[in-house]
Amino acid sequence: MRHIADEFRRSRIAPDNFGPLVPFLRPLVVEKEIEKLVGTALLSEMDERSDYAQLVGSVVLPFDFAITACDEVLRHGFRAYLSGVQGQFPCDWLLAAFAAESFVCVPLVDHDGCFVGLLGVLDHRELDRVDIVEATLHIFAARAAAEIERKRFEHSLATEKEQLDVTLRSIGDGCITIDNDGRILLLNPIAEQLTGWKAENAIGGMLPDVFQLSNPRSRRALRKPVETLVETGSAAEIAGVTLITALDGTERLIETNATPLKDLQEQKVGTVLILRDVTERHRTMEERQKAEKLESLGIAAGGIAHDFNNLLTAILGNISLALMNHKLDEPTQDRLTSAKRASLRAQELAQQLLTFAKGGTPIKETASIAQLVKDTVTFHLRGSKVRSEVHIASDLWSAEVDAGQICQVIQNLTINAEQAMPAGGTLLVNCCNVNLDNKTDRLDLAAGRYVKITVQDEGVGIPEDNLKKIFDPYFTTKTNGSGLGLATSYSIIKTHGGIIDVVSQPGEGTVFYVYIPASEMAAPEPPMEIDSVVPTCAARVLVLDDEEAICTLVSCALKPYGIEVVEAMDAATAISKYEEALKAGRRFDVVISDLTIPGGMGGREAVRRLREIDPTVRAIVSSGYATDPVMAEFRDHGFCAMIAKPYEINALGRLVAEVLSAPANENVIRHQFAAA
Repeated sequence: MRHIADEFRRSRIAPDNFGPLVPFLRPLVVEKEIEKLVGTALLSEMDERSDYAQLVGSVVLPFDFAITACDEVLRHGFRAYLSGVQGQFPCDWLLAAFAAESFVCVPLVDHDGCFVGLLGVLDHRELDRVDIVEATLHIFAARAAAEIERKRFEHSLATEKEQLDVTLRSIGDGCITIDNDGRILLLNPIAEQLTGWKAENAIGGMLPDVFQLSNPRSRRALRKPVETLVETGSAAEIAGVTLITALDGTERLIETNATPLKDLQEQKVGTVLILRDVTERHRTMEERQKAEKLESLGIAAGGIAHDFNNLLTAILGNISLALMNHKLDEPTQDRLTSAKRASLRAQELAQQLLTFAKGGTPIKETASIAQLVKDTVTFHLRGSKVRSEVHIASDLWSAEVDAGQICQVIQNLTINAEQAMPAGGTLLVNCCNVNLDNKTDRLDLAAGRYVKITVQDEGVGIPEDNLKKIFDPYFTTKTNGSGLGLATSYSIIKTHGGIIDVVSQPGEGTVFYVYIPASEMAAPEPPMEIDSVVPTCAARVLVLDDEEAICTLVSCALKPYGIEVVEAMDAATAISKYEEALKAGRRFDVVISDLTIPGGMGGREAVRRLREIDPTVRAIVSSGYATDPVMAEFRDHGFCAMIAKPYEINALGRLVAEVLSAPANENVIRHQFAAA
């Protein structure tokens, strides 16, 4: 107790330590009447969080009011002890510290009627004019209570402001507060990033100078809607997605909400703007819409391309048969060769359409794409003004790819680069390994190992307006372009589980980035080439196809090699003929079946039935739906080989020969269309 009393005596000799409440004490102790009667004035503030109080000053001295004179004041209100006060409260260290003989005190009450402190006087002498002391204390008590309440309110306000600042700094949306004139009062860190302005530079400035909005499509500035927002506190005129341009020129897509700030009289005093960055969400949505658009196109393209491939098979096959006639004169051969080239070009177009087809699945194999990339780039730039530089990592990972489709992607990118450099230039192609530790939102790629192919040209570049459309089907800026090249490439890489990205600036060239998931398996050694000559043999082949022209073509193509061909236009007829031949001891050595038979049983179900009859049946699947899952996984559906329409007769003959010469249980043969 002695130590606390000594501390208090030292603190009370420095009245400036009592802060803003000192002005209420000084007039009290210098009041002429009071000055004659008392020696010390005492002001104490109640602790808001406990039943303790503290004496106002630089030395905080909390003490318990229990069994003290102050406790009596809090219990019963105004109290006056004119003499012998220490005797009545022997445990009161405060009275002991001042050697008090008398003590007069009044409670301080806020506007809610709650105790906030005490105001009193004490002296080492007895008091005899308690009326003057009481009146004076009540006058000062009202002012002291108000001052304590004001101080607490300011402290509470400062605490709330700090909490608000912490909240605004931590939220993921931008926040700007303005007054009625549009002058910026607050700018949080996210708003700083979106606008490019530091808070210290923006505060006090006008909103239209900092908040640069424009229409994302037309690029028209939205200054008038921003001014309307300032006037009304409503963001109705800038509802939806808008483009914000930062001070450094960076552009982001945002959604803006605004709420007016009102005072107690419901008068608008300002506006709070909330800015949400939706750039990544919008990009993801565009990717989804693009994929849906491609899928819609694929539904139509699949059916068209299937029928188209059936027709091309008949056209190309018959042209090939005609060219085998060596008695043709040279002009006729030239015309047929020209027609064959046109058919091949039509086949490429049909294949691009089929890439979009619903359910189109790449026919994947573990392979190294190094040689494929190098050969494709070199072949398509041969004889052009553009030279190529191909850099391939020596340890390039293998990947599960459809070699034909990946070749098509590289071909499309190479042709685009060549056309972008009509005066010549250099095409840089780089293949390397990348390991993504985390999912990337921008590329929408999961974490994992990827083979990255970079194709960079020195061409004219792509305008920003066109950059968003280059992967759209049928979008082209070329007079003789189909608009399917990049759209096809995009679809192919998507079905491979990868992504294709592009970066371009007008006048600075274009860079395409292709990411393909890497395989954990090593690429197998290339198979030995099989003799392309179709041997003569006494074999029997059953052909199931709803197109009579194709059945006739297969017969004409195989009969010269001594192969007997039996035709069937529907699955039921094919099954019946196979059963009859099996019973007669003249089984068919090979069955060539179309996959889709309109209005009846398809080739997959037909072969399943044939396997129930004869488990050793050798069936080749042939379809214009080159990307059908059955074509990609033909072994799982009972076939031993596949050939995609359209095909040349030499390709069909070689495939039949390979199937006939392969061991009975070897189901490893498959052919994509290739020019003979």
